[in-house]
Amino acid sequence: MKRLVWGFGVLVVAAAALIATGGYGAEAASVAPPPPCPVNGTTCLEFRPTHGPVGKKWTAFIVDTNADGFSSVVPCGAPEIIQWDNPTSAVFSSFSGKVPVDSPVGPHTEIVGSCVTGTIDVSRISAVGTFIVDPTVVRTTTTTTTTTTTTTTTTTTLPPITIPPVTLPPVTLPPPPPPPHRAVTTTTTTTTLPPDTIPPETTTTTTTVPPTPTTAKTEVLHLEEPATPPGGDDHATGEGCTPNHPVELTIDSQNVGSTTSDASGHFTSAIDVPNLPVGEYDVVATCGTVLATKISLVLPSTLGPPSGTLTVVFFFLLIGFALVRRQIAGDLARKNEGRVER
Repeated sequence: MKRLVWGFGVLVVAAAALIATGGYGAEAASVAPPPPCPVNGTTCLEFRPTHGPVGKKWTAFIVDTNADGFSSVVPCGAPEIIQWDNPTSAVFSSFSGKVPVDSPVGPHTEIVGSCVTGTIDVSRISAVGTFIVDPTVVRTTTTTTTTTTTTTTTTTTLPPITIPPVTLPPVTLPPPPPPPHRAVTTTTTTTTLPPDTIPPETTTTTTTVPPTPTTAKTEVLHLEEPATPPGGDDHATGEGCTPNHPVELTIDSQNVGSTTSDASGHFTSAIDVPNLPVGEYDVVATCGTVLATKISLVLPSTLGPPSGTLTVVFFFLLIGFALVRRQIAGDLARKNEGRVER
């Protein structure tokens, strides 16, 4: 029973140590655990992010992987130097920078980083890493022209047709034979028919011309990362600017980027986020018109997923509880057997 309680105490202490280290060591408080080097028992140079276009910001660190595949970040001190590709290319005096503008697209496997390590036995350590340069995205805008055809119909009204009146000749009746000794009277009757009038025939045609469609001009400003830590980097994309017009980007009245719109009023530009207090700010693009959007400056620890440390602690506690319950049940069974034998 004492051994079981002692084992349960060891589990609780291990869980508490796991909480104290954040589950992955001191670095896990702000960044994810480092990936292992390609070969166990070696030291390599890692980048975050591992890829990006020309002008993309990156942060480098040296990772040590032991023979069992466990990785840890090597604590570095100044001077920190990054040699990009070869001795004739760009050199950075710290473990952060941007992808050089003359870097070709594809993987760069010969990037060398070095720094000073140790406090008492000071030594210089170096490692080699890989960064993949992505192609720059170029957007193409297609313009569609709509042609409207109008058909006109002419209405013709025929004049009325008038039939002249018909006049019948008078009819003369022969007189009857006179009676003897009586006077004879002759009567003539003339009949006139009125003219027949046919009303005119009118044809009416109505033509409806559809309205000419109009295309509204889209004005929008979009950020690649709407939430980012202060001093980080971002990319902005805009639509609806004056064609071939200079574009100035500002955050809290501070200039953070500039470029020129293309013939369709579209632009893309990198943004250097200033070191401002945490909160929400307006991002304004001035390019013949004014485009605006919001950006949230947050702490780096709020950008990653929550740690699974509590789940691990709960798992250890369940195992310990099950072992204690099993031991107690066994003790009770042995006591009952002893009573029965007596």
